[in-house]
Amino acid sequence: MKMKLRERKVKGLNAVIEENGLEMKPAKKKMDAKKKKKVIRLSVIGGIIVVIGGFFIISSSMAKSAGVSVETIAATKGTVSSSIDTSGTVKSEITRTYFSDATTKTNVQDVNVELGDTVKAGDQLLTYDIADLEANSKQVILNGQSSAFSYQGEAQENAKYQEMLAKSVTDIQNYQALMALQKEYVKSLEDSISDEKIKKRADLYNQQYSLNRSINNFNYELTKEDLETKQRDNFQKLIADYNNEVARVGNELSKLEDYKTKDNREDILIKAKNDYSDLEIAYNEARTFQSRAEGSIKNGATLKSAELTSEASQAVAENAARVLEEAKKGIVADFDGVITKVGVVAGGPAIDGTELLTLESNKNVKVELSVSKYDLEMLAEGQKADITINGNAYTGVVSKINSVALPNAAGTPMVTVEVHIEDGDSKICLGIEAKVVIHTKEAKDVIIAPIEAVNADNDGDFCYIINSEGLVEKRIVTIGISSDDYTEIKDGLQEGDQIIATLPTGVMEGSKVTATNTEEASTTAAK
Repeated sequence: MKMKLRERKVKGLNAVIEENGLEMKPAKKKMDAKKKKKVIRLSVIGGIIVVIGGFFIISSSMAKSAGVSVETIAATKGTVSSSIDTSGTVKSEITRTYFSDATTKTNVQDVNVELGDTVKAGDQLLTYDIADLEANSKQVILNGQSSAFSYQGEAQENAKYQEMLAKSVTDIQNYQALMALQKEYVKSLEDSISDEKIKKRADLYNQQYSLNRSINNFNYELTKEDLETKQRDNFQKLIADYNNEVARVGNELSKLEDYKTKDNREDILIKAKNDYSDLEIAYNEARTFQSRAEGSIKNGATLKSAELTSEASQAVAENAARVLEEAKKGIVADFDGVITKVGVVAGGPAIDGTELLTLESNKNVKVELSVSKYDLEMLAEGQKADITINGNAYTGVVSKINSVALPNAAGTPMVTVEVHIEDGDSKICLGIEAKVVIHTKEAKDVIIAPIEAVNADNDGDFCYIINSEGLVEKRIVTIGISSDDYTEIKDGLQEGDQIIATLPTGVMEGSKVTATNTEEASTTAAK
């Protein structure tokens, strides 16, 4: 009975083995009783093992059909933004260094500020000792005025001589015409007189008339106070000579019989000759004036040089006056800010080109930071930023990205970026460290997935999801920007897809799973 029972159990095991696809070997020839008992005992043990294995296989199959529980999150639409967290140094955007003017050769009287002082626009920062500047300004102003008067005098005198020249040229032409007519008149009178004695007497009277006219002119010249001694002596000598000549002519006249014709023709001739002499004297005077004017008129280059000299002197005077006025003001702050450098002391010389003071605005401020090539590709001018300085929050905007990379202490090329602080206040200290979060990109109303749910392999980026059959599916996706928590899914997922954030151990693509603890992503992803 025991033997049969064991055989039935073995047959049952065979059935189980066949159900599970195991192969049964054909029976061999009969054995003796002892061997048969041993074989049956081993077969029973093997059967038990097979039964246990079959149990686990059946249990696994049942578990597979039921599905393992996995945590999922539903793909949803939201906003995701990327940012760069960094730090930099607070600096001023407006810096003014005050230098001593090259023309301000004086000493500093007082320095009214110290390094680190906060000042307002219009505050006097420094004063000059202006005593020497006042004296110098007065002197150059006088020189300028003298030069201007000198040029004006030259210009007026030149105009006078030009006028004289023009008049003398006209007079010469007129006198030449009148002399020609008068000469013809004299000749006609002489032709009408046949007595030579009358003609000779008329000539001698005319000589006396001309000599006396000349003597009168010489005496007039002697009345001039500015006449030089040599000229005075010369005129006196001429007067003496001319008087001798008058006496000689008078002596000759006394030898001639003094009589007149009935029609007084000799008197008419004498007057005509005297009139001609007057015209000749006037003509010669006009020639003298012409010669004097031509010799006195300055050429254009000479007069222009005098004009330029006057203008230069005037410019020097005006500049001296300007320098004095500026020196009286001293150095005045152009804007609100902080004194970041003091280069002089009270009583010290303001040497040409000396850096006196440096003023930096504490209202127009920025954060200057350095970024690597990896962050650079994410940055653009105009991006918004959150700034923290000494525990105080401010807003900013990327205002400048330098075009040159310079190596840092480690030799890594870094690019300088400036972030303008839009709401700076008096709490900001120049030179202090600032923390900066630059918001580089933002995508709104897009499919988002937890960043830990996005994987990558040789096929590209992918997510594990639960498909409509309840199986784990590897879904290839196209990603966009990422924050610290979420990634934009441009393609591959639809709103509502069940994303497996973390695949449990033992679960793989194609595994039957059940979603539990499902929740949706935030409509606005955290950065």
